[in-house]
Amino acid sequence: MSVYGVKVVTLYKNKLVIVKQFREGKKRFTYELPGGRLEHNEDLREGALRELSEETGLVAGSLIELGTFSIPKSPVIITLFFTNDIIEVQKQQLDKDEDIHVLYVDAAEAFAHIGSGKWQDTRLGFGLILARSNGLI
Repeated sequence: MSVYGVKVVTLYKNKLVIVKQFREGKKRFTYELPGGRLEHNEDLREGALRELSEETGLVAGSLIELGTFSIPKSPVIITLFFTNDIIEVQKQQLDKDEDIHVLYVDAAEAFAHIGSGKWQDTRLGFGLILARSNGLI
């Protein structure tokens, strides 16, 4: 059974928005794009807007769809979006088990961390490559 998720490549004040969080299963901090799984009957755009707002406090006015992909041997199907249209900044709305730190980094720094292997999240790498190939970052 497939599980649907969303991730959002976000530019805010000319910086990429990256979320740093401790992942129990990996026993380390990860660096990722804001996003997560869809809730019951939620469409992709609604889920992306909700996840961005909950994890970062950033409210986007619009999204550009970048593409959908799956990782072999994983039931998760991810749709990637891009926004640089932040219309409001609120407080994070994290679940009790979430401890997410929001980082604002230059695109060159993010690509350097991905290239060196310091940041290993596949969805982060795909998202940044798709955003750059579409002339968005």
